[in-house]
Amino acid sequence: MSVLDQVVEIGASALLPHLDRWRPTTRGKNPWSLEGLRNVLRLEAYFARVVNILGGRVTSCYRSREINALVGGVPDSYHVKGAALDVIGWNAKFPTVDAAAQAVFEQARAGTLGPVREVIPEQRTKAVHVDWWVDGRTSAPRLVRDERY
Repeated sequence: MSVLDQVVEIGASALLPHLDRWRPTTRGKNPWSLEGLRNVLRLEAYFARVVNILGGRVTSCYRSREINALVGGVPDSYHVKGAALDVIGWNAKFPTVDAAAQAVFEQARAGTLGPVREVIPEQRTKAVHVDWWVDGRTSAPRLVRDERY
């Protein structure tokens, strides 16, 4: 960990402890990167809206590169950028993960969730994955139904 990364970690933990809810892990330390922290700060209101829509629990949001590798994430994951969210345990008003993802997608399409890039119903984990553009793009969100997830 570089000196800058250590400063970011210490500062974020001391000044912004509420942000820890956006980096849950059971795999060890998950230190902030400057990019991840910046994006989580910018997007956290949208993360909270998704959690509110679904009524579930965040299983993954920001991941350090090390944690991302441990969980088998792709190297260019939006989780590493601090711009992705996985929610499980969505409430009873959604009978399936597809229905839960559809509800989030409709809100994304309506523009209430910020610059959403993709919404993915993950059949294997029963999580709804949402990720956001971080480079200024604002193209229409996509609902991705892919058997790999």
